[in-house]
Amino acid sequence: MRSVVLLTRELAFVEAAVAFGSGDFKVIRRHILPSAVAPVIVQATFIVAAAILSEAALSFLGIGVPPEIPIGAT
Repeated sequence: MRSVVLLTRELAFVEAAVAFGSGDFKVIRRHILPSAVAPVIVQATFIVAAAILSEAALSFLGIGVPPEIPIGAT
């Protein structure tokens, strides 16, 4: 996320918005965040997929969550 924001901050349309006098919050909200959302969504899907595969591997080995425990139980 940090690298995407730093890269986006140097693009011409962000510099133009700053040159026109837009405030920091407006530049972040209107230019930087929309450009940074897509990589965050992709990273989140990779994390969820890794969690699912890890749990499946542990269950296959017999050291995962026992089948007697309901999914929502605490």
